[in-house]
Amino acid sequence: MEPSLKKDRAVVHGFFFKKKLLVLIGIYLSVFLFDFTPQPVHAKFIQLDMALDVKSRFSDGCSSIQEIASLAQHRGIDAVVFSDHFRDSLQYGIRPLEKIFNTKIETPSVAVSGINTYLAEISLNNKTFTHIHLLPSIESSPFYYWTGNPLRKKLVAHDRDKHLAIIGLENSKDYEGLPTLNGNFSKRYIGQAQVRFLFLGFLFFISVVLVVLYRDNYPKSVYVFLTVAILLLANNHPFISSPYNQYNGNQGSDPYQEVIDYVNDRGGMVFWNHLETDYRRQALGDSSMYTKTRPHPTDLLLTNNYTGFQAVNDTPITASDPGKEWDQTLIQYIRGERAKPVWGYGSNDFHCEGQDGHKLGSVRTIALVSENSKNDMFNALRTGRMYAVRKSGENDRLSLDDISVRDRTTGNKATLGQELVASDFPEITIDISSTQGGVETAHLTLIRNGKIVKEETASLPHKLVWRDLDVELNGKAYYRLKAESGAGDLLLSNPIFVKFSGAELKVASITERIKRSIMKSKEFKISEPSVPPDSKFEEQKIKIFETEPDPPKTPVAPKKQVTKPRISVAPKKKVTEPRLPPPPVVVKREKAVVANTVSEFIKPPSLKPQEKSEPGKYVYSLLDGLSLKKGPGEIFPDTGTAVKGERLLFVRRTSIMHKDKPWIVVKINGQMYYVWEGFVQFE
Repeated sequence: MEPSLKKDRAVVHGFFFKKKLLVLIGIYLSVFLFDFTPQPVHAKFIQLDMALDVKSRFSDGCSSIQEIASLAQHRGIDAVVFSDHFRDSLQYGIRPLEKIFNTKIETPSVAVSGINTYLAEISLNNKTFTHIHLLPSIESSPFYYWTGNPLRKKLVAHDRDKHLAIIGLENSKDYEGLPTLNGNFSKRYIGQAQVRFLFLGFLFFISVVLVVLYRDNYPKSVYVFLTVAILLLANNHPFISSPYNQYNGNQGSDPYQEVIDYVNDRGGMVFWNHLETDYRRQALGDSSMYTKTRPHPTDLLLTNNYTGFQAVNDTPITASDPGKEWDQTLIQYIRGERAKPVWGYGSNDFHCEGQDGHKLGSVRTIALVSENSKNDMFNALRTGRMYAVRKSGENDRLSLDDISVRDRTTGNKATLGQELVASDFPEITIDISSTQGGVETAHLTLIRNGKIVKEETASLPHKLVWRDLDVELNGKAYYRLKAESGAGDLLLSNPIFVKFSGAELKVASITERIKRSIMKSKEFKISEPSVPPDSKFEEQKIKIFETEPDPPKTPVAPKKQVTKPRISVAPKKKVTEPRLPPPPVVVKREKAVVANTVSEFIKPPSLKPQEKSEPGKYVYSLLDGLSLKKGPGEIFPDTGTAVKGERLLFVRRTSIMHKDKPWIVVKINGQMYYVWEGFVQFE
């Protein structure tokens, strides 16, 4: 080959090699930047809508597995977790032969149809409906106890409707071996029942020996003795399904803890259901038997190692309120008194579409998963990486797009169900919206260790960044969120835990508190608002001002010229528009804590009465005890009352309507309040 040709070929090869090298460098650089660019904690998760505690025709539901799957797919539900009753039966017998001479009432359940049939039916429909996950679980009522006299037809079965949802068991034998009353034969409790069985067996053996020895001249009473021994032996066999029985009264939480431990040993999950449903005395058909189960949220504190509980239902649940049973269990956990945290999930106990106002998917659990799979969804339930919602619209619901707790010093973050190791005051980020934009405002409540530490009402979508400077930097803490809208929408998140570590925490705490106290005692320069002063923004400002005291009557004159802000104020001096940012200036201001910084807003003139555009300056209360609200709606708390005929200074109307009349803003003794226009009369 000629030297010139070799040289040309080498040049061409070198050019293409350099080009490939540059492309490779570009790819690696892109990957590097992508991996190390700060991302929201939720960015690595996708959100899946789950409908839990759904009943089918296998128990007391109205629809088949196929019909429910079709309806769920139509409503945009990603997964349905069926929780049909495993066994729904009551049995009362005459002691001491209660297992032989008894009356039994049993309704359709998974145990009656067969657990294998139930699992096979769900699996078959899973192959048909490829865009939705159908997952099996069961609801168990492990225990009940009798009171009353059967001769007077006043038998009452107590606690029959204490329900445990059991999720994640894979083996049909594990379901069949559940330690519940009226269950299958089991070898699990042979050791506990063998003493009585052996004693009765000894009596039976003596009876047989007597019959053999005196078969020619024994009295007939020996036959009676032998028969009784056989019956007692059969009645007290050791192959029992539960170590408890329904004739010895209330056994406390022990029967339920027995089920929890059994399921945990087999890799499943247990959730308390319907803790606050009041199942009053109900007759069982035409029989003389009744059932009665009272609300029992204290069982959250009496049992251990269960996975979670039904925190959101179609009806209010008080156990999830700040400081109540759920917070008490979480405080036990951060103190080391409980081995596992308790997670909250949402379910609406669905039986029939439209029954008692229930709709499939009106309450959902939103799971944060890495991929759309059954294992990831179960893992989200197990680790608390989920939040619960109740929605009022057909398709719209509140969406928690991001929630995280961050340590500014290290940059580390944690999200739902996770724990952050922090050496500084934690920074909480909340990004909330409405999936279809139908929910316009929401009231956010941030709870730390059972106490409310931050509240605000915001227009959606809304992002809150807030740093907790009041937390004690030792031990552990947790944060959880509650969001409500006036239409009845509710969002409840699971907790995020923070573990504080480092010897410098106390010094940092003192330094930050000193800085904060200095900030509160000084006037600061404010930045131009980034949100236009529309009606929604005005609502938020009034919310901020309404709890603050009146400013001093004598305003402080500005020392320097200021840039005219977007929220206009009538200045005493001519205002110019300099190109550079204006210097600090002392102006009459109102303070508000927003996104963890003490920012200040110039008091907007829109709070003054508009005489020309409104019917009057004052309104009179038409009611005695008129509620003065903290916000424009019934969901907001009362901050005071007005007597009938009391004269209130009218400020303005809001855009929030109720029965064709708006909520209005009034002022009493310098404080802002909200009242409905239908309860007042203009002067």
